[in-house]
Amino acid sequence: MLIKKYLFVIFLFPTISLYSQNIDIYILKDININRNRNLDYSFRGITNSAIFSNILKYTVNRPRPFITYPFLEKVTSGGSLSFPSGHTCDAFTLATSVSIACPKWYVITPSYGWAGSKAYSRMDLGVQYPSDVLAGAIIGVGSAYLC
Repeated sequence: MLIKKYLFVIFLFPTISLYSQNIDIYILKDININRNRNLDYSFRGITNSAIFSNILKYTVNRPRPFITYPFLEKVTSGGSLSFPSGHTCDAFTLATSVSIACPKWYVITPSYGWAGSKAYSRMDLGVQYPSDVLAGAIIGVGSAYLC
């Protein structure tokens, strides 16, 4: 019975993984190829504004999307590896920390607006997958609450 369970997981995981990768690339392709190019300069600024994310980055060892999919246009520099997004992690750590320290709507709204813009900019600029950004946001929020 235990062997059947493991065989099911072994055969199911590649299918789930492949399906997830397809969703990732379809969303990223739509964002990157159909982007408003007038915002490239602004998003470069936003994208350039945690140790756990770096450890995870080298553990997962996921290449940048523009390396794997040459039809994506790389508009800014991307570091060595893709998952999770360190920029997004840092942005959401800061936004959450500021929001905890000053729980007023006029602090929380712009903080998360900036963090969300930074996260989106990473996909728009072709250097992160949506799942990289999502993981970075989760790690960032979690890190702030943990501290």
